[in-house]
Amino acid sequence: MIKKPVNTLTGIVLNISPYEDDSAIVVLGTENGLMSFVSKHLYKLNSSIKPLSNIGTVVNIDYRQINDNINSINYAKSLLEVTSFYSSLSLSSFLFFLAQLSLLLFSEGDYYPINQIYFLLKLLKKNADPLTISLLVVGTFYKSLGLNQDISKCVKCHSTHNIVSFDLKNGGFICKNCLAENLIRRDNDELYIFKFVFSQLNEEVVKRKVPKHAGIKLLKELTQYLLEYYDLKKCESLELFINSLI
Repeated sequence: MIKKPVNTLTGIVLNISPYEDDSAIVVLGTENGLMSFVSKHLYKLNSSIKPLSNIGTVVNIDYRQINDNINSINYAKSLLEVTSFYSSLSLSSFLFFLAQLSLLLFSEGDYYPINQIYFLLKLLKKNADPLTISLLVVGTFYKSLGLNQDISKCVKCHSTHNIVSFDLKNGGFICKNCLAENLIRRDNDELYIFKFVFSQLNEEVVKRKVPKHAGIKLLKELTQYLLEYYDLKKCESLELFINSLI
């Protein structure tokens, strides 16, 4: 039998399911979407694929495609080790929120923004604020799924003045003159965070720390809209993460 060629890929570990005695099926978020891999002897001492053992680890892998539905990992190298996150309730809760939301949103084969998530996790490891990072993750998912929001002007009349609210359904900021009866005015913190979430990612942006009360409110709202938009089930790990911040 001719062996399939070895491929290389970067991804983030999103799910680990037991398989046979010491192996697992590992789901990675990659630029090719979510991909499942048979990870033989994952739990064996000195395994060459040991970096796949923790949710949230960013890895570079060598793998072979066995058939249309099965890939087998030969080797895994850790690009970002997250073991230290598991000693913190807020960081470990964030990882499980990130993983569960990723699995819910990208199960249909959509491009997964691995480079942006890798960037955010690296800064989180350098002590960036977990709530701030979580909001930027959600904003990244909006953009990747084609649901970006206009933060430069009112989406209805295109005015740049008197911005008082935003409308996720219509795609961005709303000015005072276009405020509909079913929308509420937002306070300055909420307007700031909304603009922040959909800004271009860079280190200066990520170093900021959003106001906690408004940040938690927006995180809930933005996540809930995504889940409802795609008719997905509740992301239970969101509440766990939020509780870890209080």
